[in-house]
Formats: sequence, C-alpha cells, structure tokens
Amino acid sequence: MKLYDMDKQEWRELKPTLHQHWRSTKIFKCAICHVKTNDWVLGGAYWGVGPKLICPGDSYKQHDELERLYKEFVQIDTKIKDYKKVEKPAKNIQVMIRMRLAEKDALSIRIKVLREKFKKLHDVAGNPKRTEYYYPCARIGSEKERLT
Repeated sequence: MKLYDMDKQEWRELKPTLHQHWRSTKIFKCAICHVKTNDWVLGGAYWGVGPKLICPGDSYKQHDELERLYKEFVQIDTKIKDYKKVEKPAKNIQVMIRMRLAEKDALSIRIKVLREKFKKLHDVAGNPKRTEYYYPCARIGSEKERLT
C-alpha cells in the first residue's frame, strides 16, 4: 500500500475524485477521542473542499459528549491558571483553585472512561511512523449511533 506525505502534497499525484480515499505517511490522533487514523478523503463532509481527515469516532454520540467534556476540561484548566496569576492570593482564591482541581480530576476520569470505548475504532493502514494530534474539522452531520 502506498502512503502519501501530506506535507509534501504527494496526494495530488493520485488526481483523486470526490470522496476518494488514500492513506498518509503520518498517523493522526483525534484530540477528542484519541482514535488514530491515516485515512484521508477528498471533499470530506463538505463537497469539493480539498482533503479531509474524518475521525472514525465522530459517527458516535459519545464523541459529541467527549467533545463537550474536553472543552469543559480546557476551560477549567484556564480558570486555574487565571486564579494562580493573582498576585496576592486570598484564602478564597486557594479554595477556588482546590475546587477547580477536584472538578478537573473528576472530568479527567470521565474522559478517560469514555475514551476507552473508542480504542477499538483505530483505522491505520500501512506502516506510518509519526503521530500527530488533530482537532477534527470535517464532522459527521447525519444521525449518530451509540457506541457500545
């Protein structure tokens, strides 16, 4: 199986048609569910807008739930950093930091449990060597099913 270097735009030598798939030399790991793929498609979820990575986990309802939890996790992390920037931390600031840290720990456990369900969805072919995180932009818009 030929793998294409997306950074060098080797996929163009395929002269792909709409919705044609190919594999890249790099593995891409979804920042939300951690599913790995190297499957690219021309057009993706939208007609004719170039090559897209579509997360194999995005067709499941739990992916949306994970995304919501992930965004909440990032917001809490930002708030903790903001609280720590206060020059003269008052006692109530320390309490707020501890509360946010506890909230962050609880969220990280929920995220970890949900991500476990996605492990069986990895879609990597060939023998790519490098892995890179990506945030899926081409989304599944149709009805989603439950991941069991």
